[in-house]
Amino acid sequence: MKKQLTSTPSLEKLDFNETWEDHPFVQWVVKNGKTIVATLLALTALLIIILRFVSGGNTKAEADYFNAAADFTLFQNGQAGKTDPASQQEAFEKLQTILGRRPELHAKYDGLIAQTLLINNENTLAATYENLALNRTNKDHLPYYADYARNTLLIADGQYESAIQNAEALQQKMIGEKDQAGTEPQTKAFGDKLWAMNLLRIAMLNQQIGNAKGELQAWANFKAFLGLPSSEKSAVAIETQAFDDLMQRFREGKITLIQYIEARERSLKS
Repeated sequence: MKKQLTSTPSLEKLDFNETWEDHPFVQWVVKNGKTIVATLLALTALLIIILRFVSGGNTKAEADYFNAAADFTLFQNGQAGKTDPASQQEAFEKLQTILGRRPELHAKYDGLIAQTLLINNENTLAATYENLALNRTNKDHLPYYADYARNTLLIADGQYESAIQNAEALQQKMIGEKDQAGTEPQTKAFGDKLWAMNLLRIAMLNQQIGNAKGELQAWANFKAFLGLPSSEKSAVAIETQAFDDLMQRFREGKITLIQYIEARERSLKS
């Protein structure tokens, strides 16, 4: 049977005319000293165990996060020849193991892994990771971005005709969205950069299959949104900043995207 502590005397009733040794509180401490010490030791040990458990869990998580970043870098560098194939595969397998143990890291790496696999022409495996990312973001109601991402897989598989049809269908869906939402940014379900990227994709896909008429049409639409002289008029109001940002990304030395477009137009019209 466990030993029960007797009621603790109140210090408020301390009579300073008494000696300390005679006071009930002092006598209670002396009488229950072993039990008090044992209780304090037990509480201290429990606290130490809890702290070690929490600290150990955090340390393991931090190690996994660090290793995931390092493994992904090795995996990604393989596409540029900076990592030999065997090391790249080993890094990818280690990364997969960490993702299995740390599902919260999928949000960070699924899309990046899919992109790297696409560059490496591993389209089937890339589709697995892209679908993981798309399924996870379905709740965010981003259908236009999902359509654009899925179309990337068709392009990777060389299904250019289908990809053009999907890109043009996406453009029409966004036009319909703009017509319903007006010009208020908060009411749109897509950003102007997506519109610009998709329009550029239409032009490049038409170039890929040798459809001169379709490519010229796409470049004319692109220039119209930039406010440049064009045979077309912009179908909807899109911020030209989205196209300006895109042009900064597609720049090779002193050659700008606009210069490339103009060169393509001259070539197609000649």
